[in-house]
Amino acid sequence: MKDALEYFKANIAEIMKKYEGEYVAIVNNRLVSHGKDAKKVYGEARKQHPEATVFLGQVPKKEAMVL
Repeated sequence: MKDALEYFKANIAEIMKKYEGEYVAIVNNRLVSHGKDAKKVYGEARKQHPEATVFLGQVPKKEAMVL
């Protein structure tokens, strides 16, 4: 799970460009599913990788970012 979180943080700019406001599922440093429904995104990732730990996160919207 730590590797997936590191992947998410390291690639957040690129992920935001493509999947802003969506949920993403990451397995083994690969984004494997995305969409607006968290349960569906997680389910698709579990179906593809039943033995792996799935990291599920919501990609922030640009206007919601506070630095």
